[in-house]
Amino acid sequence: MASYDDKFYQSVQGGKKHVIFDGLLDKAHELWGNDGFSLTVDPIQIPSKENGMVAVCVATLTCPLGVFTDVGDASPDNVSGSIAKHMLRMASTRAKGRVLRDSQNHGEPTAEEMQVGEQRNEEPQEKPAVASKKDRLELATLISQAGRSVDKFEERYGKIEEISEGNCNAWIDRLKQEVDAAEGGG
Repeated sequence: MASYDDKFYQSVQGGKKHVIFDGLLDKAHELWGNDGFSLTVDPIQIPSKENGMVAVCVATLTCPLGVFTDVGDASPDNVSGSIAKHMLRMASTRAKGRVLRDSQNHGEPTAEEMQVGEQRNEEPQEKPAVASKKDRLELATLISQAGRSVDKFEERYGKIEEISEGNCNAWIDRLKQEVDAAEGGG
């Protein structure tokens, strides 16, 4: 696992220190130089009242070690009040942080991933709707078609039976692209 300068750690929940996104990005520049990697992010779900104000982004890192892809989300339930107006940017930061963590063999979540919502005197947000059974089945099928393990997917991202509609659709779209590319169709 890579090591990071002390300035790139932040204490969160219970005082445990977690690396921040800036530390991961700094390490990527140190390891591969400015032109040695490409980091892109695509918004998959824009927050709205219909989806419980959940933002979802997919990040892709291409570096000398290979291609890393992961999803980041942000919702009123998992960001602080000061970040609530910037849900899409937090989802982007979390997605990019995850691919950088994977590429640097850093298993601990970033400080940004560990942020949770503050208690606010607002009406509670409704939880996003769980994906339909049909969509969850399609997701499980695509995970297998992409050569991945459903069990490992659930260990990392949570149970498929509990996945939100937005996250499920984001994964379906992403995995369809992977499967099509592997089959020479994209």
